[in-house]
Amino acid sequence: MRDYAKVMPKFWLSGTGKEIRRQGGPEALLVAVYLMTSPHSNMLGLYIQPIEYMGYETGLGLEGARKGLERCIELGFCRYDDDTETVWVLEMAKYQIANELKASDNRCAGIQKDYDALHDNPFLASFFDAYRHAYHLTNRRGSEAPPKPLRSQEQEQEQEQEQEQALSHADACSYPNDSDLLGDDVARTGKRSVIPVERVVALYHEVLPRNTRCEKLTAKRRGHIQARWRSDLPTLDAWRNFFTEVSQSQFLTGRVPPKPPRTTPFVADIDWLINENNFVKVLEGKFS
Repeated sequence: MRDYAKVMPKFWLSGTGKEIRRQGGPEALLVAVYLMTSPHSNMLGLYIQPIEYMGYETGLGLEGARKGLERCIELGFCRYDDDTETVWVLEMAKYQIANELKASDNRCAGIQKDYDALHDNPFLASFFDAYRHAYHLTNRRGSEAPPKPLRSQEQEQEQEQEQEQALSHADACSYPNDSDLLGDDVARTGKRSVIPVERVVALYHEVLPRNTRCEKLTAKRRGHIQARWRSDLPTLDAWRNFFTEVSQSQFLTGRVPPKPPRTTPFVADIDWLINENNFVKVLEGKFS
């Protein structure tokens, strides 16, 4: 979670804020401010933002959050991909960082590093194109595949009905075991349990900014995260609580002076944390 976010006072009196208030209504205005200050956000304005969390944390509820988000999209404040639950607040980086930086500014390398670590989503290429000159970015990611539009409530209800029909049909089928060929859990009803590995990594980066970044999501890392999800941490809230507990440890976050013969402080990276033995050490406080 970021320590702070910038919202200029003029937001309420002119420009974007005034336009959203005039055309979008109170839901859109609250969603806009929330997206700039969300506990799930980053300085780039490109991050995973489940609508359910938005509804709960703003008090708007799911319907109100969806309505406000739709208006923000229509007014050009942000874009949203329903498949990856990714939001891109188009001008957020300019307000949180700067309109542009000199090539010699160390923040340019940091921005590139943060961009490289983002989860896969349809906005990566567009973000690079929008800010490459302002922040001297060099490595472009992603394709031009269009994002999946925000579903309406009617579409969601239709999808739920289709899923129920599919599951009813699947109940008549038998499965040889509880795993499919890709290693994902499949319940005996035929419903696959999708493990949001990328979102777990995004939480790791958000809650533990001091710790070593996960630059590449390898098959081994993915497998360890899936194993921890199945056996110990079956929800994103559980992962957030786990990473929060780690963040409170000075030893695991590199804030304890090293003991000889080490010359640098120990810092627990994601590989160390998701290892089964080390995971147990954290739970039992036996890691120092």
